[in-house]
Amino acid sequence: MTPVARIEEERPATRDEWDEAWHACPAVTYFHSPAWAELWARPGRARVKPEARLVRFADGVTAVLVGSRERLHRGLTSRLVTTSSGTYGGWLAGPGAGAAHAGALAARLLREPDLWWRLNPYDPLVEAPHGVAVRPEESDALALDGGFEAVWRRASRGHRAAANKAARAGVDVRRAASRSDWEAYYAVYQDSLRRWREHRSWTLGYGAQLFEALRRHDPEHVQLWLAWHQGRAVAGALCLAGPAALVYWHGATLEAAFDLRPSTLLMREIVRDACASGAAWFDFNPSAGLEGVREFKRRFGTQTLSCPVVVRQSTRTRGLRRLRGRRPDQS
Repeated sequence: MTPVARIEEERPATRDEWDEAWHACPAVTYFHSPAWAELWARPGRARVKPEARLVRFADGVTAVLVGSRERLHRGLTSRLVTTSSGTYGGWLAGPGAGAAHAGALAARLLREPDLWWRLNPYDPLVEAPHGVAVRPEESDALALDGGFEAVWRRASRGHRAAANKAARAGVDVRRAASRSDWEAYYAVYQDSLRRWREHRSWTLGYGAQLFEALRRHDPEHVQLWLAWHQGRAVAGALCLAGPAALVYWHGATLEAAFDLRPSTLLMREIVRDACASGAAWFDFNPSAGLEGVREFKRRFGTQTLSCPVVVRQSTRTRGLRRLRGRRPDQS
């Protein structure tokens, strides 16, 4: 018989409780941190508010349910998003937590009438909830055990050749150290947005304010890496460091520099640094259904991680979406 974990107390978690639980939990990413939630609730974004709940079980085990509350349809309804920007979310489980506690936490989340939750692939206790529709999705990640040389040997011959080509051409990779570096990355991103919009009219993109907020927000965990050629930034990657993994969250490459293959060298050097820092995983993040992007990632020798998404919508929210002419299942 499956044991039952009974929730004895639930209340709002303080910011310190959330942060302490995040630092103490080895199976989570930066996306579970209060800093990430606060980034998306910065001034001017009143529709998003960090929300964490401290849960205490009858056997003394504690956990923090993390996320943000998003106001929808001009405040007529709202939903709980367990992390912002479509990334991993859920909870931070304390010492002694087991499968029964995870099941109870999942059941608690599923009581939310409006919910967006991408399951965390690094927590062995997390399973797709039974009897609930999920959207199957996957991420590609590199296990960094064995050191950089062992990891790099798993990359395809083409990727190894491309990285060497970029290095011979004089491409130099380094971590951003100044505001001007971030501005250089934003210029590369604008070039990429122009290219993407030619093929995908729905691409909206992020504004300069977000990147400035990232630059100032949490320099200990936010890493911007740039590839330079002849004094010009030609590619960049924005990575976020957490207990379980260094995650590649955002990237861009200058179209005019494609022949140099700077992105492959850029990834190689980021992975080298991640190995040196003791990270266990380098996660490329889901690829939004773009098979060419995913194939680029797979050629580094990645493993597939399942990270399905649970989307729940109340009858009220579905009705409001219909009134606005949007599909009821659109998240």
